[in-house]
Amino acid sequence: MEKAVEKVTYEIYIKSFYDSNDDGIGDLAGITTKLNYLARLGVDAIMIDGLLVDPHQTVNASRSFCDINPVYGTLADFDELVARAQQLNIAVGIKFSINHTALDHPWFQAASAGDNKYQNYYLVCPQEHITANSNRNWLPLGTTGYDYLHINKLGQADLDWRNPDVVAEFKAIFEFWLEHQVSIFQLQDVELIGKDLQLGSPAKLVDRTALRQQLVVEYLDILDNAVFQRFPQVLVIIEQLTHASARTSFKKIWAKPNFVTYTDTHLLIDYQKDDRWTLVPYDFEDLRHVIHSGGVAHQTVLRQSVLFWDNSEQSRALNRFILQPEYYKDGAKLLGMILLAGQGVPMLYMGEEIGMEDPAYTHIEQYQDADTQAAYSHLIAKGYTPERAFAVVRNRSSDNNRVPMQWDASEYGGFSNVAPWMTPGEYDKINVSYEIEKDDSVFAFYHNMIALRKKSLSLQHGEYQPAYEQTPELFAFIRHYGNENLLVLAHFGSETATIELPADRDDCEVLLSNYFTTELTQKYRLRPYEALIIKY
Repeated sequence: MEKAVEKVTYEIYIKSFYDSNDDGIGDLAGITTKLNYLARLGVDAIMIDGLLVDPHQTVNASRSFCDINPVYGTLADFDELVARAQQLNIAVGIKFSINHTALDHPWFQAASAGDNKYQNYYLVCPQEHITANSNRNWLPLGTTGYDYLHINKLGQADLDWRNPDVVAEFKAIFEFWLEHQVSIFQLQDVELIGKDLQLGSPAKLVDRTALRQQLVVEYLDILDNAVFQRFPQVLVIIEQLTHASARTSFKKIWAKPNFVTYTDTHLLIDYQKDDRWTLVPYDFEDLRHVIHSGGVAHQTVLRQSVLFWDNSEQSRALNRFILQPEYYKDGAKLLGMILLAGQGVPMLYMGEEIGMEDPAYTHIEQYQDADTQAAYSHLIAKGYTPERAFAVVRNRSSDNNRVPMQWDASEYGGFSNVAPWMTPGEYDKINVSYEIEKDDSVFAFYHNMIALRKKSLSLQHGEYQPAYEQTPELFAFIRHYGNENLLVLAHFGSETATIELPADRDDCEVLLSNYFTTELTQKYRLRPYEALIIKY
């Protein structure tokens, strides 16, 4: 998809977007109901997260790769959504993991019952070969005498991509969804499919450094040759490539016109020693370095990459990276400008466009995420006080990005007419109904920023050059295409900062600012959390 950088995608966590049938859970018909809103915002595509996952599960694992869970609707509902979206020139994408299945998937059920064909779909090992060092990643496969591998979480069973039958199954799965007019596939846990039993013992198999990226490239190449090359309009997003060597190992994949990468490096910068359940302030210099590195890599190694701040697995970037709550509104616009002016394929996450924040929960029972509950118990066991443990999970829980979408100030935020599956956030203060009517709202800013990106060749295709790197708390870069230069300034400080404009003031024009009034001076003083785009 050569024009992917011209498109703006909006990610929807289906369980929390809009409940159309009053069961407390979002659904396909709910998305269809809100398509006009998304068209008004200006997005070109939607990515549906969770469609193939049972909403009552606590892990990201599909019980079927082709059957929609009845809680979310039917295949007919999906087709209706796609048809209506196409009328509005909005493409539809789906997101799922290709590394594993849920334990109630028919393949796994057959394997557990002793079916040799389906046992070969999974990574299994005779139980007598499992060592004490590796047994936490191996669990009994029914009463077959075999154990199956789960490299990540309980409730997931890892597939064996070395089996041609597994590859053939996924060919058929992609063909199925292409027949139903899916335009984008976001494939999760891709690097994990490169497991090779020839590497050694079962213990070695669960060591992620032993994954073979060349195997991943081989499998993706097979899928591309068999399926995706016939659909050049389809975008394939490859998630999650965390190893630095992936940039070169995947050169063959990035050369393909419809494959792009998705990495979450920026979400790890406030982890202490890679431990998510810690509380440390993020370092702005680290954030600036990570994002600039991505912009430069896009030009030198990677063909295209997805740009995003939020997803359903983390807390809101607004809460993490904007340190003064009194500047959250300005900060929400600032983050939106960086996202939509960056080099790559921008993907918003639902609620960013209205400045949604992490919920102000007060007790652990309000969290539904199993990892959050387990982390809280673990911290208590380590000796944390309940108050300290709660402070950690409140800042780190995936549920922060899964609260129901805030449509209006009515009960439950207009998400549903009944109590939702999760306690809503502060919908009386932040909601679509309020935001959509205000000229200076976060929604209005996102709408204007999307419109600017769509008409600017510099923002779509221009070169990316970091700028003002010596200025503290200033994230800045230049997008250049043809004779046009655009300077993007995003000031993360609560104090003013002064810079020299890159050209004579009279030759500079402010295209967009998160402050309602902006008057340029040669030595321009950036206000707290100010963000603007200057053409020169």
